[in-house]
Amino acid sequence: MSSHSSQKTPHAPKPAKPAKPAEWPESSPESGESPGAPVGTATEAATGTATTPTTRPGVVAIAATAGRRRVRRALAVGGAVAASLGVWAAAVAVGVEVEALQGNTVQPVGPVPVAVASLAAGLAGWALLAVLERTMKRRNPYRLWTATAAAVLLLSLVGPLTSGTAPATTWTLVLLHTTPAAILIPLLPRAACR
Repeated sequence: MSSHSSQKTPHAPKPAKPAKPAEWPESSPESGESPGAPVGTATEAATGTATTPTTRPGVVAIAATAGRRRVRRALAVGGAVAASLGVWAAAVAVGVEVEALQGNTVQPVGPVPVAVASLAAGLAGWALLAVLERTMKRRNPYRLWTATAAAVLLLSLVGPLTSGTAPATTWTLVLLHTTPAAILIPLLPRAACR
């Protein structure tokens, strides 16, 4: 007899064939994804353990892009507020009395009104840009937004130019209007382009 016996070695049972991964229904042509793209992680797709569809990769990318855009725009608004407060602090540090004529009375302009006005302008600009982005899908909403923001800035300068009590105060008030605009006008639309 030969040294090799014809004994069979026991084999482990074969694992069950994984179930077909969950799929999305037909996708729309504008999504750019192929119909029936698998969802979930690679492990879920290989093992068939995905029980409910998660998000499509394209949807995740859009959500991440929208999140980054919001963060960049919030940073632009915050930067505009900080820059305005910096202008106010510098003016006060060099001895300028930051005040404005309101009717027949002179009102001091403190850091809170400066911050609130800058924040309000930034949030209003952001809101208008968001509306234009949603309503002007095929056309360029950024040109219209930039033109509108520049027109609002020019109109807003009427107040500082007519309510300053002294030349230094007038120029400080003008800077308090133009500084946030110099940050918001270029940065808010640029946040969508990255």
